Amino acid sequence: MLTSWARAIVAALDDRGTDGRSLARQAGIDEQSLRDPAGRAPVTATGRLWRLAVAATGDPCFGLFASRYLSFPAFPALGVAILASASARDAFTRLVRYSRIVSDAAEYRLDDDGDRCRLIISIAPDARLENESVDAIVSLKVRTLRTLHGDRRCGPLSVTLKRPRPSPSDAFDRFFRAPVTFGADGNVLEFDRALIDAALPAAHAELALRSDEVMAREIAERGEAGLASKVNALIRDRLPAGEPSQEEIAKALGIGARTLQRRLAEEGLPFAEIVARTREEMARNLLREGRWSITEIAFSLGFREASSFSRAFRKWTGQTPSRFRG
Repeated sequence: MLTSWARAIVAALDDRGTDGRSLARQAGIDEQSLRDPAGRAPVTATGRLWRLAVAATGDPCFGLFASRYLSFPAFPALGVAILASASARDAFTRLVRYSRIVSDAAEYRLDDDGDRCRLIISIAPDARLENESVDAIVSLKVRTLRTLHGDRRCGPLSVTLKRPRPSPSDAFDRFFRAPVTFGADGNVLEFDRALIDAALPAAHAELALRSDEVMAREIAERGEAGLASKVNALIRDRLPAGEPSQEEIAKALGIGARTLQRRLAEEGLPFAEIVARTREEMARNLLREGRWSITEIAFSLGFREASSFSRAFRKWTGQTPSRFRG
């Protein structure tokens, strides 16, 4: 696990008047690891530090407090992409797609249900995270939402957590400002869908897309990405020069076109569908930001004419690009 969590705990302890670095040493986390932005510490050591922190502060809700000291992900491209996202949905979608760059302890899923949207946070069983660590992970997502909207008052409609209710638990009510259910089957943040889809004031589509490319390459280089993710990254790189063919992408991957077709079919995502999804996501981001004309967006997505882009966008969304932009 990245020592960014340990550094956050140490900073929170120092703020509470406790020597955080001393407790980190007791937990088995050395000073050099704490100083290294890309440093890592065993999950067991970080878990010991959480337990020592709760004992030293007497605060069973310490995880909520400590999350304020965790900056955006230690892998810079993810933090940049989240901050530059066009909407909270875009930010959480990036979290779903790229969070394993930072840690494989948690996986995320974003589901829609009518006028509500749920961010489901699944903790890997073998991660053995302390309750306080999960509290920090969940609360950080709400802090992120508030940062994106520039509004400390916004938040979830409801919160469900697997952890047992701490005593006292009023810090959870104060932080989330929403009903909190403990001892549930999973960790879920439920939001108003309109809040999740609202345009963000600091959106920067080009910066977010460039960061996406960095992260996609990072995952591909680690060998962690599925074939569809690798194809998505290659398509993003090539779209400004025109829509890439399946043969071109296969060649870039060092495999035959038929092999690519077969392996994508096994993953349930045909090549044409990946191209369409990639274009739609990029189009939505660029339109929300409002810095480019529809013609410029069309060319950047590999369309030869703005009219072709408009027809495709209407097929994807049921709206024209102009209407979507508002």
